[in-house]
Amino acid sequence: KGSIAAIDLRDKLYVKVKGINIIYPLGRYADLTGASYCTLEDILMDKINKEQGITLGTYGTPENVETSYNKILRCKIHGYPKYTGDVALETLSIFGGNKVHSNLVEDCEIINADHVAINLKGAGHPNKAIGPNHNIIRLCTVSNPLHHSLQESYGAHSNLYELNHILQSGDGKSPENDGEGIHLAPLNSIFRFNTIESSGSTDSSRLESGIGLSWNKLREKFYFAGNNKFYNNNIVNNRGSGIGIS
Repeated sequence: KGSIAAIDLRDKLYVKVKGINIIYPLGRYADLTGASYCTLEDILMDKINKEQGITLGTYGTPENVETSYNKILRCKIHGYPKYTGDVALETLSIFGGNKVHSNLVEDCEIINADHVAINLKGAGHPNKAIGPNHNIIRLCTVSNPLHHSLQESYGAHSNLYELNHILQSGDGKSPENDGEGIHLAPLNSIFRFNTIESSGSTDSSRLESGIGLSWNKLREKFYFAGNNKFYNNNIVNNRGSGIGIS
C-alpha cells in the first residue's frame, strides 16, 4: 500500500534516518505507524503542504497498532502555518491505543500547525483510558501561533513533558482566535521544568491560558483532565491566566 510520507517507516524495526533535509514533500514528512526502535535524527523538515508532519500511531481510527520505543532527536519540524478550516493538521501527532507508548521526542524545534503543533490522542473508551502513554517530550522548542502548541486529548495518559520551551500559542490570527501553550484533557501525565510564555488569545473576550485544564460532559470519551502533576514550571507573560480550568 502506497505511503504519503517522504520517510515511510511503517511497521519497520531498528531503522535510523539521519542528517537529511526534507523540503516541499508531496505528503507527510514521516510516518512511523507500527514502527518500533526506529530513529529520526538531525533532520530538517520544512515547507510541508497541507499534511500531517510526523505521525506515530494511527490517525483518525480506533486501531491499536504497536508503535513504541522510537526516537526523534534534534530535528527541525516545521508545520503548515496557515489555517485552512477544512482539516486539522498537526506538526507531530502521537495517536492510537495503549500500544502507542515509550516514544521519545528530544531537543527538537516544532513550530507552526494548522491545528496543534504536538497532539497526543487516544481512541477513547467508555470505561477506561486507552491511548498513547509513557511517551516523553523533552528539551523541545514548541510554537504555534494559530492554536494550541501542545495538546493531550482523551485516552492519552501517563506521559512526561520536561524542560520544554513553549511560546507564541494562539495569537488570534486564525478564525478560531484561541490557543493555549498546553491544552490538557489527559490523565496521570507529568509536566516539569517547562517554560510556557506569550500564549493565549489576543481576543479580550476570550482570553485563554498558558496551561488549560479541560473538563467536558462527554466523560465517556475522557474529555477531562485528572491526576496530572506540575513541578517547577515557569509560566510567564501569557495573555490569559497562567493556568485555567474550564
